[in-house]
Amino acid sequence: MAAQVRPHYFGGYPGYWMFGKDGRVYPEGGAISYGDLGGKTLNAPIVAGSSDAFGDGYYEVGADGGVFTFGGAPYFGSTGGLKLNSPIVGMTVAADDGGYWLVAADGGVFAFGPEAGFYGSVPGILKPGQPLNSPIVGVESSPDGLGYWLVAADGGIFSFGDAPFLGSTGGTHLNKPIVGMVESESGNGIGYYLVAADGGVFSFGVDAPFLGSTGSLKLDSPIVGIATNPFSPQPGYWLVAADGGIFAFGSAPFLGSWGGKPIAAPMVAMTPVFPPFDEVSAMAVTSNDQGYILTGIGGDVAPSGNAPSLGDESNVNLADPVVGAAMTADDKGYWLVGAGGELYTFGDAVNYGTISAADLDGSVVGIIATSDGKGYWEFTDEGQVAPFGDAVFYGDTSNDALNEPVYAMAVLPNGKGYDLLAADGGLFAFGAANFYGNAVTDINDADTDPAVGMAWDAAGTGYWIVDADGRVFPFGTATALAGPTIPPDIAGAGAVAGIVATPDHGGYWLFDTVGDVYAYGDAED
Repeated sequence: MAAQVRPHYFGGYPGYWMFGKDGRVYPEGGAISYGDLGGKTLNAPIVAGSSDAFGDGYYEVGADGGVFTFGGAPYFGSTGGLKLNSPIVGMTVAADDGGYWLVAADGGVFAFGPEAGFYGSVPGILKPGQPLNSPIVGVESSPDGLGYWLVAADGGIFSFGDAPFLGSTGGTHLNKPIVGMVESESGNGIGYYLVAADGGVFSFGVDAPFLGSTGSLKLDSPIVGIATNPFSPQPGYWLVAADGGIFAFGSAPFLGSWGGKPIAAPMVAMTPVFPPFDEVSAMAVTSNDQGYILTGIGGDVAPSGNAPSLGDESNVNLADPVVGAAMTADDKGYWLVGAGGELYTFGDAVNYGTISAADLDGSVVGIIATSDGKGYWEFTDEGQVAPFGDAVFYGDTSNDALNEPVYAMAVLPNGKGYDLLAADGGLFAFGAANFYGNAVTDINDADTDPAVGMAWDAAGTGYWIVDADGRVFPFGTATALAGPTIPPDIAGAGAVAGIVATPDHGGYWLFDTVGDVYAYGDAED
């Protein structure tokens, strides 16, 4: 049996951090707080923030160039002790956590760390005494980290190293000044976006399509930053406003905002989370209820109880993260599946096939074995279901327009149907699976994270839906089951990753992204 898990795309469960001018950090979605500067006396206000390269920490940067690290973000130095000609206004991080760059309003660039080379600055290309037409407001690294762009408030672009110049708004009349820039995350990263204070978005390059803006809206607060979605092969971006409002476009999922809520100081930046590569992504249980394996997105497998230890992919350079796992019927093997459809077999698990790259619709988000272990279903965030071996196809949503991506799948105890669950709590039933209600109303309240999993009860006439906060919603004949309370730090971070039913469907386990497991009903603790 296998848990139904949220999609991890190409770096983990979607999330982002927002950074306040006072140093407070606001996590949303899968983002976890590693601490902040809230309530502390600062020498200069915070002007920028960024995730580290591996998503296990972040940086905050002050206008004086002071750099503050949290979680696993490494420190390489700062300009906090220097007398600057102009204040620091932006930061960008080098690949593999090997350094970072700071940029000042006059275009001065300060490089720190072995992987953050200095490729030039604006003062170095201006003639003596020549002023900038408009102050610099941001910096962005090129895709391979061997160059960077600087952007000015008038939309002028300055390219250094191997960062290509693809266009600008310099010389164009703008309704509001440019406040941020971000590299495209889709395709080959050949492109970038600029955003103005009114939310106008300007796109340049083949991999940076225009997906919408707030330029025609009346905003409660000005836009202060833009970030692209690294979790999907499809393009998308978020805009963040000074009041914490979030505006999502394209593939970028809306995971919460602080718009309309009290914040101590204006937001200055946001950054998507690149979760650590050992984040737990799936759970699979043995047939006798006496053991299970947890798998990480890096391909590692952690067995417990009588679950076998048959190897993993943790020492392999994976093309995509591992997002699903399933046990064989005799508990002597297991399958792992990657987001790109990569299938890994261990023990007596047989390779019955996998979704090819040409046939893949979206990203694979899970795998569920048939009861006899002679087949399995793979499913994607677009609702595509692919049966292999003796698994039967009952339908899917691959040709439907979904409001939110599919995060889970649950097969009836008799194997004659299944449901797909979307992030907004929407449910799609196929085969003999009946509809007993959905969690759309529950999931869409203002303070709730997405639905992440579901499981059928023993009768096959009811099911449980769980959200990322760990709230469980029973439908049909499924009832609330006794069990532990999810710790506040896990529930508050939206870190519950999925649910898996016991073999007799008289109970279930919840598991979170850090590897904790919670037993309910007849599930063994």
